[in-house]
Amino acid sequence: MNSSCDKCADLRETFEIRTPGDLQKAARVALANIEDDTIKEIPGGQAFSQLVKAFEPEGVWPDDFVEYDFECLACGQRFRLSAETYHGSSGSWRPIEGDGR
Repeated sequence: MNSSCDKCADLRETFEIRTPGDLQKAARVALANIEDDTIKEIPGGQAFSQLVKAFEPEGVWPDDFVEYDFECLACGQRFRLSAETYHGSSGSWRPIEGDGR
């Protein structure tokens, strides 16, 4: 991984999720970076779009705990967004190495 990648440099800081607002902020940042082709979602379980839809007035949380992985399109750095959705807390946005497990 290129630790000096200009494309994803701003995403390399860990952001702790302690409130539903923090989870919403992290999801919006991830979505904005998907839309501007900085990162892409790495397919896994539930689609990230389901989390984004959960913030709409009639939205439904996809699961009690969510975890999504993303990858920088320029350098391959991976990131993980995870949170307990019942309270919108106990999670983070963070860079991960390798398979992240």
